[in-house]
Amino acid sequence: MMAIQVKDTHALGTIAEGGWAAMGDGIVDWKSLWPLFDTTPADHLVVEHDEPEGWRRIAQRSYDYLVACGARG
Repeated sequence: MMAIQVKDTHALGTIAEGGWAAMGDGIVDWKSLWPLFDTTPADHLVVEHDEPEGWRRIAQRSYDYLVACGARG
C-alpha cells in the first residue's frame, strides 16, 4: 500500500479550525492536481485536518469532494 496525504487550508487569516479546511472548501486547486495522482504508485489518499470542529463533517465533505473529482470510494 502506498498513500498520498492531502490537506487543504482556508484563506490566510482564517481563524476557525486553525485555518484548516475540508477538501474542496479551501484554497488548494484539487481539480487541477487530480490528474497527477494517477501518475504516482499511490493507491490510497489520506485526508488530514489538524483542528476539525466536527471530524465526521470534515470526513464526509472531503469524501464527497474526492468522489466528485473521480476517486473510487
